[in-house]
Amino acid sequence: VVTLGEGGKIYAITPDGTGGLDDKSWDNCGIKKYEIKRTTNRCGDINDLYFREYVNVCCADVGKDLMVILRVTDLSGNINECMGSVTVRDI
Repeated sequence: VVTLGEGGKIYAITPDGTGGLDDKSWDNCGIKKYEIKRTTNRCGDINDLYFREYVNVCCADVGKDLMVILRVTDLSGNINECMGSVTVRDI
C-alpha cells in the first residue's frame, strides 16, 4: 500500500537504500541496480512504462490495484523480475 502523500512516487529502492518496493533482494554476485515499471499508464507519464528507479502514482490510481514489475540486475548482468500489485490510497 502506498499513499499519494509519499511524493507521488513508488521507488524500486529509495535513494538512501532504506525503503522502496524491494524486499531485501540478494545475490551472490552483488546487486548492480533495482528498477520498476508500471504495466498500465493512468498518470500520463509514458516513462512509467519503462524500467527506471521509480514510477509515478496519481489521483487516477487511488482505490485501484496498480500492477508493477520490479527488476533486479546483478553485477554479472543477470536479471530477475517479479510482478506485484500495489494499492494506492489518498490520505
